[in-house]
Amino acid sequence: MQPQAVDKPTSVTVFGVLNCVFGGLGVLCTPFSLFGVLMAERTIEIAPAYKIVLLVSSIIGIGFAAWLLMLGIGLLKLKGWARRGSVLYSIIAIIWTIVGIA
Repeated sequence: MQPQAVDKPTSVTVFGVLNCVFGGLGVLCTPFSLFGVLMAERTIEIAPAYKIVLLVSSIIGIGFAAWLLMLGIGLLKLKGWARRGSVLYSIIAIIWTIVGIA
């Protein structure tokens, strides 16, 4: 008797792939924003407080992108922690956006 294959819901696959794509783009592209901040201060004057905000948000962005990539891989492997982590990520992203607007 062969073991039953677990059907993977389409929504889990879609969100897993999207998390991997956007997380990967974030991990790859965010270091360029750090480089851009450092290069921009050579040509224009950036207020020290604004520079700190840009650097801290870029570093936090790399962490969030890596987390999103990890969650995407977990979703594709049907891990329960990935589903819970994705919901937590979405809540934190909404709060982070509201704080960023303020």
